[in-house]
Amino acid sequence: MTQGEMLYMEGRLAEAWEALQQEAREGSGRAMYCIGQYYLFGLGESGEKPAEAAAWFRRGAPSDPMARVMEALFLRPEAVDREALTEAVSAVDKDAEAGSAEALFCLFALYSTGVKDVIEADVPRAQLCCARAADAGFWQAEMELGLRLLNGQSIPKNAEKGAMYLKRAADKGIGKAEYHLAYCCLAGEGTEKNPSLAVAYYQKALRHGYLHAAVELGVYYEMGVHVKQDRKKACQLYKRAADRGDAEGRAHYADCLLAGDVVKRNPRQAAALYQEAAKGGSAYALVRLGETAFNSGDDGTAFRYFMEAAQMGMPAAQYLTGLCLLQGRGVSADRRAAAVWLRKAAQNGSREAGQLLMQFGL
Repeated sequence: MTQGEMLYMEGRLAEAWEALQQEAREGSGRAMYCIGQYYLFGLGESGEKPAEAAAWFRRGAPSDPMARVMEALFLRPEAVDREALTEAVSAVDKDAEAGSAEALFCLFALYSTGVKDVIEADVPRAQLCCARAADAGFWQAEMELGLRLLNGQSIPKNAEKGAMYLKRAADKGIGKAEYHLAYCCLAGEGTEKNPSLAVAYYQKALRHGYLHAAVELGVYYEMGVHVKQDRKKACQLYKRAADRGDAEGRAHYADCLLAGDVVKRNPRQAAALYQEAAKGGSAYALVRLGETAFNSGDDGTAFRYFMEAAQMGMPAAQYLTGLCLLQGRGVSADRRAAAVWLRKAAQNGSREAGQLLMQFGL
């Protein structure tokens, strides 16, 4: 086991990253596999980048069986070297039987989805591999199993057990686990509701390199929720996330540039950031673009932005979509369709949607 891999297995991700980069430059396929995991699971400040992950697995595949297995998950069936994959799976199987938690987690990834026309998915086997790796104390398996139990993904939902596994990974200083455990503390999912503890976990997650936590903390500081209000600190957190390419960070930092009360006002840069954030999948950015279109009298464009964000599950966008349909703004009026979106928004916590439903008897 290389130094980088050893640090990775211990959950010392910042230290491991530097060592793995050096080992990869020296040709280590296992280091390339580990770097691929960073990008696949969003373990560093770069966030989740499947294409980058696939590239690293491909580089490591010729010399490392686990990289070969992971590479196959990203290939078209006709591009898979079946003989090489079979040999790789056999080697990983042997390591797993010998007790390697890392090999067990690799098999979990393989059997969760399978390789089309080559290896069939086997969800029970995948879950067993993940559970064995988690019980062996491997933080990555603890985190993934915790998330699946929390969300009921391919396994019966058990929020309490999910939070327990997440805490085990969080206690090892894994930023992504700390981030999701913060949500558990906020929502009271699988643990007692404790907003102050949630903020502490978000702060830890950020210190440990999980950049998504910067946006949540920024919102709290901006609104003065669970912490003392500090708009300057909020803006700094948004910018930190934006500078690293985080879509939500870009959208919220655009708000700062548009307001101009903390940083110099720059509407042009704000508009560009909203567009970049929307392309990156930010429903919030879509709503902000929709609001801008509304204010300029372009109701049709506004409705399209609201609808796109609504389909992503954002309550505010669902409310605005319903409002447009109810009033015939940017779209033909349709009370029935309006009621559908307003009910979704209300179910997701929008008070405005609930009031509108009562007001119009929908």
